[in-house]
Amino acid sequence: MSFVSISHLSSPDIVVLPASKSYSQRALAAALLHRGITHIFGIGQSDDEKVALGIVNTIADEVISYDQFVSINSFHINSEIQEVYFGNSGLSSRMFIPVLATLLPYYKAKLGTQLNTRSFKDFEHILPQLNVQFTHDKLLQCLEVKGILQPYDIHIDKMTSSQYITGLLIAYFFSNINPNAKIIWNKPLSLPYINMTHALLEKFRNQPKEKILEIKIEGDWSNAAYWIISGCLFKKIKLQNLQLDSIQGDKFILDILKKHGADLQLSENEIIICPAKMLPIEADLTDYPDLFPPLVALAAHIEGITRLYGVHRLYDKESNRAKSLQLEFAKLGIKINYTDDCMDIIGGTLTTVVVPLYSHNDHRIAMALAIACMHMTETITLTGAEAVNKSYPSFWSAFSIEIQD
Repeated sequence: MSFVSISHLSSPDIVVLPASKSYSQRALAAALLHRGITHIFGIGQSDDEKVALGIVNTIADEVISYDQFVSINSFHINSEIQEVYFGNSGLSSRMFIPVLATLLPYYKAKLGTQLNTRSFKDFEHILPQLNVQFTHDKLLQCLEVKGILQPYDIHIDKMTSSQYITGLLIAYFFSNINPNAKIIWNKPLSLPYINMTHALLEKFRNQPKEKILEIKIEGDWSNAAYWIISGCLFKKIKLQNLQLDSIQGDKFILDILKKHGADLQLSENEIIICPAKMLPIEADLTDYPDLFPPLVALAAHIEGITRLYGVHRLYDKESNRAKSLQLEFAKLGIKINYTDDCMDIIGGTLTTVVVPLYSHNDHRIAMALAIACMHMTETITLTGAEAVNKSYPSFWSAFSIEIQD
């Protein structure tokens, strides 16, 4: 297992944020169903984006990819394909399951070990209502999907993730069958991510097939959160390639930090964050669960109790993030208590209680620990450092360090 030393680190002066993998994956799925030519600019190199691109490359007529550019010609698709690879991508799997069910009468999706442990329960209930048989074989690490999806009016009383809704919205949007079918849901989770899906689909509405559609992927606010925290705690930092008018949900971190003492300077081209005396935070993260890890890293350095709501959203991620955060920060002398709804972080001074630290194969846990420990004087090792490749492969190189085997 790979490792890095995460103490004695200094954050860079300027960080250019990588592409939003959430937006990239949605753009790739929509381009596959567009039945036209789509040019996508600024796409990232994360593992999740590679999975989504691999799926599209398997099905679409022609895919050209180099550097941060992808051209997808989906006028024709290969409906004979019977196997695809979902790797460990939660979004790509839940999104492409209904998307591919509009194209392929039968397919198996191979799952990575980590993804195989995650739940697909919502589809076990929803897809049979849409003429699709769906099974998850954990022993063989695969999903089996049979039947062409038929959009009908459906009402979803409860869902565990907005990712299911995203996949259904894209499938319904491009389907020629029953075009007026509606999806109605109660108590939507992560509504900003559903809004992102709607905004992307609007780019495809009434798009002439003979005209090339161009999409530019914006920078990732979820990954920006870690650098924003480092700026609040340690050293002035400038962040670039972020849109201030973005509808990405995790831009909400700016609102949270403004209320609790952060020194933020916002302009059209960059964001500047300077160290400041921060107050204990109280925030509801039910719709923004990816902000838990960076805010826990911040809270660990703030005297007093930080209280974050929405903990139930953390259980079915790359790890059980509530437990992972509790275990790893306990090694640093920071106590975290949580229930389904509420997490209390008792902040103060980090001390080395137990080493090494472990990422739990979770990219966001790895980055949170790196930011929390970067100015500690003791030598602290983080194992499972390669987990960041899922969303932010260049994270360690921003510190000018390399992963060790």
